[in-house]
Amino acid sequence: VGDLPAPTTPSAKLTPAVRAQEKLGWRLGLGASTLREGTFFQAIEKAERLGVSYIGALGSQTLDKDIPRPLGPGLGQEDLKHIRLKLDGAGVRLLTCEVSQAPPDAAGWRAWFQFARGIGVEALVAQPRPDELDAIEKLCDEYDVCLAIRNGDRVACPHYWQPEGVLKACRGRGKRVGACGDMGAWMRCGIDPIEAVGALKDRLIVVQPHDAQEPGPRGHDVPWGTGVGKIGKVLGEIHRLGVQPTMFGIEYPASRPDWEAEAVRSREFFDKAAIEAAK
Repeated sequence: VGDLPAPTTPSAKLTPAVRAQEKLGWRLGLGASTLREGTFFQAIEKAERLGVSYIGALGSQTLDKDIPRPLGPGLGQEDLKHIRLKLDGAGVRLLTCEVSQAPPDAAGWRAWFQFARGIGVEALVAQPRPDELDAIEKLCDEYDVCLAIRNGDRVACPHYWQPEGVLKACRGRGKRVGACGDMGAWMRCGIDPIEAVGALKDRLIVVQPHDAQEPGPRGHDVPWGTGVGKIGKVLGEIHRLGVQPTMFGIEYPASRPDWEAEAVRSREFFDKAAIEAAK
């Protein structure tokens, strides 16, 4: 499906905020972690309802109730066509896909990159072992698909929880290997997001902004701009550095009853920040 023309932004969606984001090269989408409950087609509908034009997929998520196959390399060409038709119908573009379970071998990684290329994904989000990166970088170049290494906590992600760990993994590599910066994980680990962004610079391939009501491991998500995450300053630093990530992802636990309202407030905050930065 990667050879089909990508959808363009409908004229009805060309608001001042969208125009500002296009000027900056910023793209706001619904992130993968929000999509853990329900099917991928339902997630596309949620993105359309929230007024965002982009989405990040969660690997292995069921495609649809009528197509109960997991999103990933096992899908056939007919399945991929159904995905593109669904995306086009909603005016939503798929930019990233999270590899929820790392493949056991090189053939498994190749299958994921073939899938990403075929569906039009620009970046795979994953936490590969450091000894896999040489082979993965070759796949990035072969398929023109980026690898965004996602940080986590010290236990689940011992190699990448600090920006320095991701930078070590990227040392000597091309720009298709970089970071998926999870601000929520940084704050829970006591890492200042502004300092992390300043350290990673153009290695930021995907950004997952988060705001929390308090710093540290007990902090839970709140709408952007209402907590201690200094998201406005983080976005300002990204603009100052001239970084253009593949996607900024809105992520909220879909099990929370008010997650859609919080996501809308976060989108509105991002819109205002983009308009201000584009002046």
